[in-house]
Amino acid sequence: MFLIILNYKKDMSKKLPILILFFAISFSLFAQHYSNIIQGRIMDVDKNIPVIGATLNLRFNSDVYTAKTDSSGNYNITTFVRYLDGKYDINITHPDYYELNGVVLVKEISEHNFGLKHKREVVKTIDTVVQPLSKLEGFASNNWTLLVDMSSSMGDNNILPVLKSGLNDIVDYFRSEDKITLLTFSSGISEILPPTNGNNKDKIHNAIASLIKVGGTTNGASAIKSAFQKASENYINNGNNRILIFTDGMFTSGAKEYKNIEKILADYAQKNINCSIFLLGKPTDYVIKQLEFLANAGEGTFAVLKDETTAKQKMLDEAKLVRK
Repeated sequence: MFLIILNYKKDMSKKLPILILFFAISFSLFAQHYSNIIQGRIMDVDKNIPVIGATLNLRFNSDVYTAKTDSSGNYNITTFVRYLDGKYDINITHPDYYELNGVVLVKEISEHNFGLKHKREVVKTIDTVVQPLSKLEGFASNNWTLLVDMSSSMGDNNILPVLKSGLNDIVDYFRSEDKITLLTFSSGISEILPPTNGNNKDKIHNAIASLIKVGGTTNGASAIKSAFQKASENYINNGNNRILIFTDGMFTSGAKEYKNIEKILADYAQKNINCSIFLLGKPTDYVIKQLEFLANAGEGTFAVLKDETTAKQKMLDEAKLVRK
């Protein structure tokens, strides 16, 4: 432009329209605005429904462009300054959803869809009770006969609190179709809780709380027979029918009785009534080996319950052994 102005010497009046036209074209070229269109949709990732009223903030260097989603979850952002293709920061917010931050590639026309995660709903009224999804959802009904060793040695080393913690925890998850029976044994056998449905939680918790008094010697063979009889009477077809024995040591005396118990466990396992054995306290390697063998004969679980955390997890695992 300056060369034309400096070299122009003659007949200014005739050349003026051409010069004005040149300036007009030049100004139009330099003043031209460019636009980029960024559009897309925002959905609820869990329910697959549009998120209405979400706010998008797209930052181009020092400029920020904002848009809100409509009733279909759609948004549209148009910029009016030319930018080179590149990645730019985006921020998406909604009061009911977790904030989303990231970068998007922007071209002349770009489409980007996003998903937002809904925040956990909060119960606002004290008379409304929301029941969480049961941890036993999808698993078969449980028919448990608990057989607890209450001989003198069970009073040592914080054994009973560990046992009670594990049992109380699983009872909280039990459903109405689950059934639990509680027997104790030492010199004799006592029925602390008759077969009770899992929704009678107060009754079951009270029975567990009553496991306090210990004494006498261990006589496990006859107790195991009684436990299997109870389990048979309350048998649930296609259910998790199981004897759970809790002890801190051997509950048999002599090789003959040991073999007799082994046979009982194996026979009932063929009838789909299994036996799991849980050791508490500080059992010896010999006791562990012997009782693990019996649990295998009963096609059940064997574990040492070292603390409350272990006890709770093992009880939950035990309730999930059979799927519907």
